[in-house]
Amino acid sequence: AKRRIMEQGGPKGLGGIVATSRSTTTSSTPPQESTDWRSGRDWRMREQDRGSRYLAATLLERYDYNRNGKFDPPEIAATGIDVGQADFNRDGLVDTNELATHLGKEMEVLGSDLSEVLPTWFYERDLNNDGQVEMSEFTDEWSDAKIDEFNGFDADQDGVITSRELLESKSIAGGGYSNNTAMILLPRSVVVSEIQVDDDVPVGDLNVQVSITHTYTSQLDGYLIGPEGQKIELFSGVGSNEDHFDRTIFSDESGAEIVRSQPPFRGDFKPSGLSKRQPGLSTFYGKSLKGVWQLMIRSSRSDRAGVLHGWSLLVRPNREATDQLKPAEAVAAASGQPQTTAQSPAPGQPPGGPGGGPSSASERWRDGRGGDGRGGEGSFDRERFRRGFSGPSQ
Repeated sequence: AKRRIMEQGGPKGLGGIVATSRSTTTSSTPPQESTDWRSGRDWRMREQDRGSRYLAATLLERYDYNRNGKFDPPEIAATGIDVGQADFNRDGLVDTNELATHLGKEMEVLGSDLSEVLPTWFYERDLNNDGQVEMSEFTDEWSDAKIDEFNGFDADQDGVITSRELLESKSIAGGGYSNNTAMILLPRSVVVSEIQVDDDVPVGDLNVQVSITHTYTSQLDGYLIGPEGQKIELFSGVGSNEDHFDRTIFSDESGAEIVRSQPPFRGDFKPSGLSKRQPGLSTFYGKSLKGVWQLMIRSSRSDRAGVLHGWSLLVRPNREATDQLKPAEAVAAASGQPQTTAQSPAPGQPPGGPGGGPSSASERWRDGRGGDGRGGEGSFDRERFRRGFSGPSQ
């Protein structure tokens, strides 16, 4: 169904001492290729290929009428490119680096098969086939929980969900959750570092990345403890008397056994618990990511100190679970909010309230936007939209 929509003109422009530390720091959204996202590299911000830079230089040569080496607003307008999308530093001018970055992002999106990445609901709810989902298209029944769900996808809070916003959403594309607060590993002690995840994301794949300085790695044990108390052995007594874990990634799918490898363990390795027929990281597949995750490092056999520099959860959502939007009642139940609802008008239909005034929450939103719900004069009054569930604004 998604491929058919794409062909018809889909998206356009596309024991001892115990220490504890907690963090909710998040990293970037991952790419599709596992080799990129497991390395923690931000795929969208990598250096753009020569094609986009060459094209930017070519456009500058052709449209830089005053030869100042930058695009002035009339010059960039002559190219047909929206200056607001390319002027990243907001100085009113666009240099070749800014234009190359903008073009590179657009080329990457256009060169991707978005039907394999974006969820089915994005295409089903794009009723006017303009490559984005307006608030009036998102659902037929509005509730506070549904508004929060929409807000979670609408990153710039303009009342429209674009394909790029979904590609940058961890609930759709996944991402990293990190605690980069360093902790001292004292001899014969235990440290516990925590990551609090607020996103209710169903886990499709889970890896763990760890960085530790220690000069006798076989005297260390490391465990991941899930929100429900599940304990997974990542490593125990590995590496003999060698040094360090250097951005070591633990993955059930890795072909390398950490029990047969040597420090500093650069790359991907199976958790050592799997070699002992213990549960692995796949224990968490299908479960919610939401909650407090703990990394416990035990150095109870060690007379040497070390440092836990940081660690990360690298997550891919379960595609089947995110491919369709949840019904309004399911979203409300998951959020614990009462399901007070209001009907949305069909896209493009005029408000239907008494006397031509707005009769539903979504119509009040459209009225607050100043017309069609996609722009124009006025601003998106989100609180006014919310008040549609409790009565007219005072």
